[in-house]
Amino acid sequence: MPNFHALSLEMKRGHLSEIQKKQISSLLKEMPGDCFNWGAAWELEESAGEQFLREMASSKNPAKTYESLAGFPMPEGAKPPSAADLRGYSEYTNAVQNALTLPPDAAKIKLAALEAQRRGLSEIAQNTIPNPLKINEARAEVYGARKELLEALSSK
Repeated sequence: MPNFHALSLEMKRGHLSEIQKKQISSLLKEMPGDCFNWGAAWELEESAGEQFLREMASSKNPAKTYESLAGFPMPEGAKPPSAADLRGYSEYTNAVQNALTLPPDAAKIKLAALEAQRRGLSEIAQNTIPNPLKINEARAEVYGARKELLEALSSK
């Protein structure tokens, strides 16, 4: 983001040569609109969360396992995840991963629709999930900054 903003500013001030403009434009056009494979990053998060939940589910002392993995005590009254909890977690996180492959505006709608499904997960499962709406907001910011820079580069 800071680089996109700095390049846009330099572009607007007329500090970039035609060669630099072409190089930057070429590189930007090769990148996806949000400049990163957010779905793949989410898949890694999902994998780590699933491993955490599986360790909790198979533990003889879930509270101790939770604390050793999370770094803080297990929420009072929380139960170790069941097989149904693991399935629900997987279904939800896969749906989020798919949503993060959509453009940010479409993903926002899809992610908002998934919120009820997230709230239906166990407390422990919910605690392992990053906020996908905030992640999508970051995507939208990157998307907008890239678009602004491309527009600045194309204007003469």
